[in-house]
Amino acid sequence: MGIQIGRMHNISIGGSAGRYWTPKSVIVENAEPTKVVLTGLNANTNLIASDFTIAGFTISSLARDATNKILTLTLSAEVQYMDVLIVKIKNRSYSVTNNVVSYIALLTSTDAGIGVSTMRIESSVDITVTLGINAKFYTDAAGTEGESSTWIIVAGELRTIYLKCTTGTSIAKISDVTKIIKWGLGSGNEGWITAANSPTITFAINKLVNSTHIVDSGTSILTGAPPSKVTFIRLVNIVTWTYNGALPSGLTFLLIATPRVTWTYNGALPGGLTYILLDGVLIDWTGLDIGSGSGISNLNLSNYRIAKMSSTDMVTLLTSLTNRVGTLPATITINDYADYASPPTAVTDAVALLKSTKSITTVNLGA
Repeated sequence: MGIQIGRMHNISIGGSAGRYWTPKSVIVENAEPTKVVLTGLNANTNLIASDFTIAGFTISSLARDATNKILTLTLSAEVQYMDVLIVKIKNRSYSVTNNVVSYIALLTSTDAGIGVSTMRIESSVDITVTLGINAKFYTDAAGTEGESSTWIIVAGELRTIYLKCTTGTSIAKISDVTKIIKWGLGSGNEGWITAANSPTITFAINKLVNSTHIVDSGTSILTGAPPSKVTFIRLVNIVTWTYNGALPSGLTFLLIATPRVTWTYNGALPGGLTYILLDGVLIDWTGLDIGSGSGISNLNLSNYRIAKMSSTDMVTLLTSLTNRVGTLPATITINDYADYASPPTAVTDAVALLKSTKSITTVNLGA
């Protein structure tokens, strides 16, 4: 599993028509995200919509301007922020300039659809979230007041809204996802919270390119890699996320406590972490280096790898903790250790050295 940076769509022009026209530019603009505009010299007048294909889309029409130099393809769905489109005409390829900054998240109703989910976002400028059919925003947690299909997120602080999706699915279109700087803030201020019979959300967190916080405790499906600017990750309860790779280098807070997160990585954790808690049956961090450079107030590796750690690897991890720059908490927990019940002398010696060097009171080694 690799880092997902956007959907890849290929455009090709079929038939002999492709020999007679080469676009000089291909652009999709934020104002018209369903329009792919191809500009060049005089286009072949025989070109029709069926000569073009775009993977993942249906082309509903082809229009040309009066000069016959601009062709506009109307797509069945909107292009979104970070989507990568490649125009292919015979054996030549042309990159599409994607100027779209909007993003569409998917809402899905559950059971009777009468429950209310909570969304909290902070943006750097005013942006708008627009709901499709089957969903409504509300100004109160009960979902009875201020019903609307749009939410203007006023910049300046974390804003809260409530929503229902009564049946089927709906969309939540964010006018400019690049302006979101926090998806939640912390415990009690999660970006997404669900209740009984309330909608779930599917959201690509890699689109949050300017966000410093990703905080989620609801029934949600997160996709993509965490953006480079993220410093705070807190995923708990029943959040689903699958990711293989390193965490952002500037991360300072890491708490993943959910059985549905599949994170796989074998390298060092970011050196600036000050809080670490990993507790998930599908987490598989097999690295042996916590990272160095900061004081850590909480270190709890409760359930963080699939295969149990060997005593040799445990010595390596304990030694890295002893040698790292930065303080450690008085109590640390490292589970998923095969020989926890009767550790060999090498491990007990490494524990003793860690405790004396770092002024640690308790080192819990467990299954």
